[in-house]
Amino acid sequence: MKRLFLVSIIVALFYCAAAVPLETTPPREEMVPMRDGVKLSTIIYLPEGSGPWPVVLVRTPYGKQTQARSNGEWTKNGFAFVVQDVRGTFKSEGKYRPFVDDQVDGYDTVEWLAKQPWSTGKVGMFGASAMGIAANEAAMANPPHLVAAFVMVARSSVYDQSSFMGGVFRKELNEDWLKRQKAESVLQEIFKHATRSDFYDRADMSKHWQQIHIPIYNYG
Repeated sequence: MKRLFLVSIIVALFYCAAAVPLETTPPREEMVPMRDGVKLSTIIYLPEGSGPWPVVLVRTPYGKQTQARSNGEWTKNGFAFVVQDVRGTFKSEGKYRPFVDDQVDGYDTVEWLAKQPWSTGKVGMFGASAMGIAANEAAMANPPHLVAAFVMVARSSVYDQSSFMGGVFRKELNEDWLKRQKAESVLQEIFKHATRSDFYDRADMSKHWQQIHIPIYNYG
């Protein structure tokens, strides 16, 4: 069933890629509570009818509307489509720390979605780059109702694939992106840990394979 859900996401993605972006369902916005009381701004698109439906979730630091334009293709294919501003960005509460809180917040969001009356309890995630990393982070937290993920061009290791590829600091990737995100303070933390150590284990998928129990399609 998990693999069938993943195949359904892949098929729907091809429809979305070919479609002119249209908003065909009126969205609803929720402030979804996390375990520490912080609330994250979340936009929800539901298919017509009474449901329940399986859910596709995207978590983004770039603003919900940037990821929500193809919502009509998802709902037309029988998915509830949900996009969330990650902690500390746009309308979401809390402090923005790139990818630090995405395991716990991803877990809490998936489990909140699974409990909604319009949800079947099956939640899948997808996304490219930062959104793909957020999906990987959620998978490492192993929320019980996350059943599949489709991840595009997203690293699985902070140190080896983002910060110090081959042991060399990736200035062009890290500095420009962190400046755009107004998170330059993270650079000092990166420079403190220029040598591979267990500091990076929390977000390195190779250290968490035993916790990941869902099919993930990685597209690069």
